[in-house]
Amino acid sequence: MTVSLVLEQTLNGLQFGVMLFLIAAGLTLVFGIMNLINLAHGVLYMMGAYLCATVIEASGSFLLGVVAAIAGTLVLGTHFGPPTCGHVHREGSGYRLD
Repeated sequence: MTVSLVLEQTLNGLQFGVMLFLIAAGLTLVFGIMNLINLAHGVLYMMGAYLCATVIEASGSFLLGVVAAIAGTLVLGTHFGPPTCGHVHREGSGYRLD
């Protein structure tokens, strides 16, 4: 086992840990502020990754894939957010999903 392999795997683990932290922090903030468990974050992360991989495969450009993923995820989030969670925003923080 070489030093470069150990360093590469260490950085991969660190990157994965930071990504999991960001996802968990987003879910925690939404739950803490709105008292709503919003599981749509996972779907948006998945669609962003799929869009990025598809554009990279088609164009060969990583930068274009990242830009397309951000734009596509933004469109999906703004399109599906109000119809699915709009009633929770209108009701305020006293709204419960019992």
